[in-house]
Amino acid sequence: ERHKLIFSFLIGANILLDAKQITPTEWMYFLRGCSVQNKPQTGQKSPNESLIPQKVWSDLAALESTFGDVFQGCRQNISKTVFNRNSFWNSFFAEDNQEPHGLLFDDADADNTGPMSHLSPFQKLLLLKTLKYEKVIFGVSSFVANVLGAKFVSLPPTKLDQVFRDTDKTTPIIFVLSTGADPQTVLLRFANEMHKSESIKVLSLGQGQGVKAEKLISSAVKNGDWVVLQNCHLAKSWMPSLEKIVIEMTENPSNVHDDFRLWLTSMPCDYFPVPVLQNGVKLTNEPPRGI
Repeated sequence: ERHKLIFSFLIGANILLDAKQITPTEWMYFLRGCSVQNKPQTGQKSPNESLIPQKVWSDLAALESTFGDVFQGCRQNISKTVFNRNSFWNSFFAEDNQEPHGLLFDDADADNTGPMSHLSPFQKLLLLKTLKYEKVIFGVSSFVANVLGAKFVSLPPTKLDQVFRDTDKTTPIIFVLSTGADPQTVLLRFANEMHKSESIKVLSLGQGQGVKAEKLISSAVKNGDWVVLQNCHLAKSWMPSLEKIVIEMTENPSNVHDDFRLWLTSMPCDYFPVPVLQNGVKLTNEPPRGI
C-alpha cells in the first residue's frame, strides 16, 4: 500500500507521455530540475524573501526560461499581486495555508478564471515543485486524482460484512497491521451489528498468553464464540501452536461450531505460520490519513 501513490503516478504520467500531453522535457525537468549551466543569470530579487526565498525565485526564473510561453509572466504576476490580500498568490504563499497545492489543482479553476488555470495538471505539478517543494507529494496525489480518478489515491474502507461472507468456521480472518493502525474498534462495532458483542473474546498476545489463547479457542469452537487474538507478532514462540490449531480445525470441521470465527491481528513478520495465511482471509488495515 505504501507504494500505491508512486505506482499510480507513474501509470498516469506514462499515459500522458504516450499521448504527448507531457513532453520529455517536462518529465526530465520534474525528475532532475534545471541544470546549473542552464540556469539564467538574473539579478531580480524576490518581492518578499520571507514569503518567497531567493532560491525559489531563481528556480522560478529557470522554469520560465526553460518552457517559454507556458510559464512566461509568472514572476511578474506574482510580484504585482502577492501583496493583494484577495489575490490567488497571496493565498498561495500565506503562512497559514497548509494546502497551497489545493489552489493549483482545485476544480474552481476549471472556469479558466485562475491565473494558472491554463496549465495542464503536470505543468501545475512542475510549478508546485518549484514554489513549494515540500508539498510535492500532495501535488502528486492531486495529479493522480485529476488524471486517473480519486479511487487511485484513496483507500476504500474495508467492509467487514463483505469479508465475513467469504469466511466459514475454519477460515481465520487476519488483519495485517501497519504502524498506527488498530482494527479493534471496527471489529467490535461489526460484532455488535452481528449480535456477537456478548460472545466475542479478545486477548492480546505476548509472553505467557499462549495457554490462555488455547483455552479461549477450545471453548469457543464448542459454543460458537468469536476469538480475537491481537498482536500475533509478539508471540513468536506460540506461532507453531497456532498453526497446529488451525490445521486441526481445517481437517476436522465437524468438531467446530458453525458460528465460530477466529480473528487474528499481526504486523508483517517472517515467522507467521504460512498454513494460517494460506487458509485465512487477509485484510490490510491502514492508519488514519496524516498519521
